[in-house]
Amino acid sequence: MGKTRLGDECLDVAKAAGRRLLRAAADRSAEGVPFGAVAHLMPAGALDGFSGDVFDPVVLSRLFDAARRVLTPTEDESGIPVLLLDDAHAVDAASLMIVDRLLAQRSLFCIATVVAGTAVPDTVTRWWRDERAARIDLADLDEVGVDTLLHIALEGPLDAAASSALWRASRGNLLALRELVLGAQAEHVLVLRGGVWSLDGGLRPPPRLRELIQARVARLDPPARDVVERLALCEPLGLGQLEAAAGLAVLEDLERDGLIAVRSDGRRESVRLAHPLHGEVLRARISPLRRRSILLAAAEDVEHRGAHRREDPLRIATWRLEATGRADPALLLVAARLARYDQHFRRAADLARAALVVEALGPGGARPR
Repeated sequence: MGKTRLGDECLDVAKAAGRRLLRAAADRSAEGVPFGAVAHLMPAGALDGFSGDVFDPVVLSRLFDAARRVLTPTEDESGIPVLLLDDAHAVDAASLMIVDRLLAQRSLFCIATVVAGTAVPDTVTRWWRDERAARIDLADLDEVGVDTLLHIALEGPLDAAASSALWRASRGNLLALRELVLGAQAEHVLVLRGGVWSLDGGLRPPPRLRELIQARVARLDPPARDVVERLALCEPLGLGQLEAAAGLAVLEDLERDGLIAVRSDGRRESVRLAHPLHGEVLRARISPLRRRSILLAAAEDVEHRGAHRREDPLRIATWRLEATGRADPALLLVAARLARYDQHFRRAADLARAALVVEALGPGGARPR
């Protein structure tokens, strides 16, 4: 979301003001290790003889006094050191206890970041609950915010098409937006002409962004991965349909992790992937047989439910055509008409053309003589 980037900017301000800069973050490789997040900041020898009982009052007092002494500002520093504590929700309890005491004694100024929706230790929530810290919630930018930010960052305006495309691809997510812009510039897709930035080609997720998304999906267990793959190929899908297939707990976890979004349209609730880039990356990695299986299962499920909705023929025809290259010609023509009514003219032409090809091939799949 950009929380670490914002923390870095705060450190730059602190450095310009003459403060000493410190950094600490949760480390998965040191998970559960007492003082794992801040050990590199402790004075030399501070942990010598450490017995393992981090809550022993004598141990804590000794560590706290050693840390406080080393944090005392020098003559050429304008104030107490500034610590960026990244991913504070995942920092070990012992490290948080030391930081908390140093904050209470005004020996340290801390900028802490957490991920919204995750469980946060009481030590951290107490900082803003007791008004000892200012809490800033970072949200996705809206379309105007994306255009404004890019105008400033690129030192020039974007044309309407480029601004709209970057908004649709990123949905205002700052990490995704940054990587898209850098990737588009590197590939000479985002170009400056006559003082205005425009796109000379389509946006594609750059390798770094693809790797980040792939790593995030790789950590999902099989039921959750099945849901995101189905949505990548067939979204939107009904909430009840996915709940029956995967279970409500799986969907709750995916929503909390920011991978899916639930939208209400009247009495119907549907589910989509939270960001279009996730769908693009997932679709590129789904094997042909897995793709065929998902698409045919989705088509059969809608048919089994009666295909009552106006858009159902279009969806069934599209899924069957993509899965097997064939679909009932009458269904393809109905789908083509629906696409035309929705002003999706290219899609309508593709469906109508497919109906002609399938009709010409005949029932057996061979072109008649």
